[in-house]
Amino acid sequence: MKQLFSLLLFCCITHFALAQEDTPSDSEEQAKEVIVKRKTETTRADTPPKGVDFSQMQTRDRLIFEIAHDNWTNKPDSLKVRWWNRGVNIYLMYDMPLLNSKNVSFAPGLGISTTNVYHNSRIMNNDSVSFFRPIENISDTLSWRKNKLSTTFIDVPLELRFRTNPNRYNKSFKIAIGARVGYMLSSKIKYKGELENEPDEVFLKNKRLPNINNFKYGPSIRIGYSNFNIFAYYSISTLFERNAGPGIRPLSIGFSFNSF
Repeated sequence: MKQLFSLLLFCCITHFALAQEDTPSDSEEQAKEVIVKRKTETTRADTPPKGVDFSQMQTRDRLIFEIAHDNWTNKPDSLKVRWWNRGVNIYLMYDMPLLNSKNVSFAPGLGISTTNVYHNSRIMNNDSVSFFRPIENISDTLSWRKNKLSTTFIDVPLELRFRTNPNRYNKSFKIAIGARVGYMLSSKIKYKGELENEPDEVFLKNKRLPNINNFKYGPSIRIGYSNFNIFAYYSISTLFERNAGPGIRPLSIGFSFNSF
Protein backbone atom coordinates (compact mmCIF):
# COMPACT_ATOMS: atom_id res chain seq x y z
CA MET A 1 0.00 0.00 0.00
CA LYS A 2 2.80 2.36 0.86
CA GLN A 3 4.51 1.50 -2.46
CA LEU A 4 1.30 2.23 -4.41
CA PHE A 5 0.91 5.61 -2.70
CA SER A 6 4.55 6.47 -3.51
CA LEU A 7 4.00 5.55 -7.18
CA LEU A 8 0.88 7.74 -7.45
CA LEU A 9 2.70 10.66 -5.81
CA PHE A 10 5.60 10.29 -8.26
CA CYS A 11 3.20 10.31 -11.26
CA CYS A 12 1.44 13.45 -10.05
CA ILE A 13 4.72 15.29 -9.53
CA THR A 14 5.96 14.25 -13.00
CA HIS A 15 2.70 15.32 -14.69
CA PHE A 16 2.77 18.70 -12.94
CA ALA A 17 6.38 19.31 -14.03
CA LEU A 18 5.64 18.46 -17.66
CA ALA A 19 2.58 20.73 -17.64
CA GLN A 20 4.71 23.60 -16.40
CA GLU A 21 7.19 23.03 -19.26
CA ASP A 22 4.40 22.98 -21.91
CA THR A 23 2.65 26.10 -20.59
CA PRO A 24 4.22 29.19 -22.25
CA SER A 25 5.10 32.22 -20.21
CA ASP A 26 3.46 35.62 -20.71
CA SER A 27 6.47 36.89 -22.67
CA GLU A 28 6.36 33.91 -25.03
CA GLU A 29 2.62 34.42 -25.60
CA GLN A 30 3.21 38.10 -26.47
CA ALA A 31 6.01 37.22 -28.89
CA LYS A 32 3.73 34.74 -30.68
CA GLU A 33 0.94 37.33 -30.92
CA VAL A 34 3.36 39.86 -32.49
CA ILE A 35 4.51 37.29 -35.08
CA VAL A 36 0.93 36.34 -35.99
CA LYS A 37 -0.06 40.02 -36.24
CA ARG A 38 2.86 40.82 -38.55
CA LYS A 39 2.02 37.89 -40.82
CA THR A 40 -1.60 39.01 -40.99
CA GLU A 41 -0.64 42.60 -41.86
CA THR A 42 1.80 41.42 -44.53
CA THR A 43 -0.82 39.19 -46.10
CA ARG A 44 -3.37 42.01 -46.13
CA ALA A 45 -0.86 44.43 -47.67
CA ASP A 46 0.02 41.98 -50.44
CA THR A 47 -3.58 41.14 -51.28
CA PRO A 48 -5.56 43.81 -53.18
CA PRO A 49 -9.02 44.65 -51.87
CA LYS A 50 -11.93 42.95 -53.54
CA GLY A 51 -13.28 44.84 -56.57
CA VAL A 52 -10.07 46.81 -57.14
CA ASP A 53 -8.16 46.20 -60.40
CA PHE A 54 -4.62 47.46 -59.95
CA SER A 55 -3.87 46.90 -63.64
CA GLN A 56 -5.99 49.97 -64.43
CA MET A 57 -4.66 52.12 -61.57
CA GLN A 58 -2.20 53.88 -63.90
CA THR A 59 -1.97 57.38 -65.26
CA ARG A 60 -4.43 57.83 -68.10
CA ASP A 61 -2.65 60.83 -69.59
CA ARG A 62 -0.81 59.87 -72.75
CA LEU A 63 1.71 62.09 -74.50
CA ILE A 64 1.94 61.38 -78.24
CA PHE A 65 4.76 62.65 -80.43
CA GLU A 66 4.53 62.21 -84.22
CA ILE A 67 6.97 62.76 -87.06
CA ALA A 68 5.00 63.14 -90.28
CA HIS A 69 5.49 63.20 -94.02
CA ASP A 70 3.06 65.78 -95.43
CA ASN A 71 1.66 65.72 -98.93
CA TRP A 72 -1.23 67.07 -100.99
CA THR A 73 -3.77 65.03 -102.89
CA ASN A 74 -6.12 66.19 -105.64
CA LYS A 75 -3.60 68.86 -106.67
CA PRO A 76 -3.20 70.42 -110.17
CA ASP A 77 -0.95 68.51 -112.56
CA SER A 78 1.43 71.45 -112.88
CA LEU A 79 1.97 71.59 -109.10
CA LYS A 80 4.98 69.47 -108.13
CA VAL A 81 5.56 68.59 -104.47
CA ARG A 82 8.86 67.43 -102.99
CA TRP A 83 9.04 63.72 -102.16
CA TRP A 84 9.70 64.40 -98.45
CA ASN A 85 7.97 67.13 -96.40
CA ARG A 86 8.39 67.10 -92.66
CA GLY A 87 5.75 67.80 -90.06
CA VAL A 88 5.51 67.43 -86.28
CA ASN A 89 2.44 66.71 -84.13
CA ILE A 90 2.22 66.68 -80.33
CA TYR A 91 -0.93 65.52 -78.52
CA LEU A 92 -1.95 64.95 -74.92
CA MET A 93 -4.68 62.28 -74.71
CA TYR A 94 -6.84 61.01 -71.85
CA ASP A 95 -7.59 57.28 -71.91
CA MET A 96 -11.00 56.07 -70.66
CA PRO A 97 -11.85 52.31 -70.60
CA LEU A 98 -15.15 51.34 -72.22
CA LEU A 99 -17.69 48.65 -71.30
CA ASN A 100 -15.71 47.61 -68.20
CA SER A 101 -13.03 46.30 -70.55
CA LYS A 102 -9.30 46.82 -70.28
CA ASN A 103 -8.87 46.08 -74.00
CA VAL A 104 -11.15 48.80 -75.40
CA SER A 105 -11.03 52.50 -74.55
CA PHE A 106 -11.94 55.95 -75.84
CA ALA A 107 -9.44 58.83 -75.77
CA PRO A 108 -10.07 62.54 -76.45
CA GLY A 109 -7.15 64.93 -76.55
CA LEU A 110 -5.68 68.30 -77.41
CA GLY A 111 -2.51 69.27 -79.23
CA ILE A 112 -0.60 71.06 -81.96
CA SER A 113 0.10 69.95 -85.54
CA THR A 114 2.48 71.57 -88.02
CA THR A 115 2.91 70.92 -91.76
CA ASN A 116 5.58 71.98 -94.26
CA VAL A 117 5.04 71.30 -97.95
CA TYR A 118 7.78 72.23 -100.45
CA HIS A 119 6.57 72.84 -104.00
CA ASN A 120 7.48 74.48 -107.31
CA SER A 121 4.82 77.18 -107.59
CA ARG A 122 3.76 80.60 -106.40
CA ILE A 123 0.31 81.22 -104.94
CA MET A 124 -1.47 83.87 -106.99
CA ASN A 125 -4.81 85.56 -106.40
CA ASN A 126 -7.26 86.66 -109.06
CA ASP A 127 -10.79 87.89 -108.33
CA SER A 128 -10.80 86.40 -104.81
CA VAL A 129 -9.65 83.03 -106.14
CA SER A 130 -6.23 81.54 -105.37
CA PHE A 131 -4.24 79.35 -107.75
CA PHE A 132 -0.73 77.94 -108.15
CA ARG A 133 1.56 79.11 -110.92
CA PRO A 134 4.84 77.22 -111.50
CA ILE A 135 7.92 79.36 -111.04
CA GLU A 136 9.38 78.24 -114.37
CA ASN A 137 6.25 79.57 -116.08
CA ILE A 138 6.81 82.96 -114.48
CA SER A 139 10.40 83.12 -115.72
CA ASP A 140 12.58 80.28 -116.94
CA THR A 141 15.71 82.19 -115.84
CA LEU A 142 14.87 82.41 -112.13
CA SER A 143 16.73 80.14 -109.71
CA TRP A 144 15.35 79.33 -106.28
CA ARG A 145 16.32 77.10 -103.37
CA LYS A 146 13.33 77.09 -101.03
CA ASN A 147 9.62 77.48 -101.58
CA LYS A 148 7.18 76.06 -99.03
CA LEU A 149 3.77 76.53 -97.45
CA SER A 150 3.60 75.97 -93.67
CA THR A 151 0.57 75.67 -91.43
CA THR A 152 0.04 75.32 -87.68
CA PHE A 153 -3.21 74.00 -86.20
CA ILE A 154 -4.57 73.43 -82.73
CA ASP A 155 -6.14 69.97 -82.92
CA VAL A 156 -8.71 67.94 -81.04
CA PRO A 157 -7.97 64.26 -81.73
CA LEU A 158 -10.51 61.55 -80.85
CA GLU A 159 -9.62 57.84 -80.82
CA LEU A 160 -11.32 54.50 -80.24
CA ARG A 161 -8.53 52.17 -79.05
CA PHE A 162 -7.99 48.44 -78.82
CA ARG A 163 -5.10 46.65 -77.02
CA THR A 164 -4.30 42.94 -77.08
CA ASN A 165 -2.40 42.87 -73.77
CA PRO A 166 -3.47 45.83 -71.60
CA ASN A 167 -1.68 44.63 -68.46
CA ARG A 168 1.69 44.77 -70.22
CA TYR A 169 1.84 48.00 -72.18
CA ASN A 170 5.35 47.34 -73.47
CA LYS A 171 4.25 44.03 -75.03
CA SER A 172 0.92 44.91 -76.56
CA PHE A 173 -0.35 45.25 -80.13
CA LYS A 174 -2.53 48.34 -80.52
CA ILE A 175 -4.84 49.95 -83.02
CA ALA A 176 -6.59 53.32 -82.75
CA ILE A 177 -9.24 54.55 -85.18
CA GLY A 178 -10.53 58.08 -84.89
CA ALA A 179 -10.72 61.59 -86.26
CA ARG A 180 -9.00 64.93 -85.88
CA VAL A 181 -10.52 68.39 -85.96
CA GLY A 182 -8.34 71.47 -86.08
CA TYR A 183 -8.38 75.26 -86.19
CA MET A 184 -5.57 77.12 -87.94
CA LEU A 185 -3.29 79.25 -85.78
CA SER A 186 -1.00 80.43 -88.59
CA SER A 187 -0.09 79.91 -92.23
CA LYS A 188 2.86 81.31 -94.14
CA ILE A 189 4.93 81.04 -97.28
CA LYS A 190 8.73 81.03 -97.26
CA TYR A 191 10.65 81.65 -100.46
CA LYS A 192 14.40 81.85 -100.96
CA GLY A 193 15.70 82.63 -104.46
CA GLU A 194 15.60 85.14 -107.23
CA LEU A 195 12.72 87.44 -108.11
CA GLU A 196 11.85 89.39 -111.19
CA ASN A 197 13.64 92.75 -111.33
CA GLU A 198 15.78 91.82 -108.32
CA PRO A 199 19.54 91.55 -108.89
CA ASP A 200 20.27 89.50 -105.76
CA GLU A 201 18.77 86.46 -104.08
CA VAL A 202 16.05 87.33 -101.57
CA PHE A 203 14.34 85.63 -98.64
CA LEU A 204 10.60 86.27 -98.37
CA LYS A 205 8.12 85.33 -95.67
CA ASN A 206 4.46 86.02 -96.35
CA LYS A 207 1.83 85.47 -93.63
CA ARG A 208 -1.02 87.09 -95.51
CA LEU A 209 -2.56 84.16 -97.34
CA PRO A 210 -6.14 84.78 -98.45
CA ASN A 211 -8.61 81.96 -99.02
CA ILE A 212 -6.76 79.43 -96.83
CA ASN A 213 -9.26 77.25 -94.96
CA ASN A 214 -9.08 77.91 -91.20
CA PHE A 215 -10.62 74.53 -90.33
CA LYS A 216 -9.60 70.96 -91.00
CA TYR A 217 -11.19 67.62 -90.19
CA GLY A 218 -10.74 64.05 -91.26
CA PRO A 219 -10.20 60.41 -90.20
CA SER A 220 -7.03 59.05 -88.61
CA ILE A 221 -5.57 55.65 -87.76
CA ARG A 222 -2.61 54.45 -85.70
CA ILE A 223 -1.27 50.90 -85.56
CA GLY A 224 1.71 49.67 -83.61
CA TYR A 225 3.42 47.58 -80.98
CA SER A 226 4.56 48.80 -77.57
CA ASN A 227 5.35 52.55 -77.72
CA PHE A 228 6.11 52.62 -81.46
CA ASN A 229 3.35 53.14 -84.05
CA ILE A 230 2.69 54.23 -87.60
CA PHE A 231 -0.16 56.64 -88.30
CA ALA A 232 -2.09 58.26 -91.14
CA TYR A 233 -4.43 61.25 -91.35
CA TYR A 234 -6.43 62.34 -94.38
CA SER A 235 -8.18 65.71 -94.48
CA ILE A 236 -11.72 65.66 -95.81
CA SER A 237 -11.64 69.45 -95.72
CA THR A 238 -9.72 71.23 -98.49
CA LEU A 239 -6.62 73.40 -98.09
CA PHE A 240 -8.48 76.40 -99.54
CA GLU A 241 -12.00 77.51 -98.84
CA ARG A 242 -14.69 76.15 -101.14
CA ASN A 243 -14.71 77.78 -104.59
CA ALA A 244 -11.76 79.97 -103.55
CA GLY A 245 -8.90 77.77 -104.74
CA PRO A 246 -7.92 74.28 -105.98
CA GLY A 247 -9.52 71.37 -104.14
CA ILE A 248 -6.28 70.19 -102.52
CA ARG A 249 -6.66 67.79 -99.57
CA PRO A 250 -3.72 67.39 -97.14
CA LEU A 251 -2.41 63.94 -96.23
CA SER A 252 -0.02 63.02 -93.39
CA ILE A 253 1.66 59.68 -92.71
CA GLY A 254 4.51 58.92 -90.35
CA PHE A 255 5.76 57.49 -87.09
CA SER A 256 4.23 57.91 -83.65
CA PHE A 257 5.94 57.52 -80.27
CA ASN A 258 3.63 57.33 -77.28
CA SER A 259 2.67 55.55 -74.09
CA PHE A 260 -0.92 54.52 -74.76
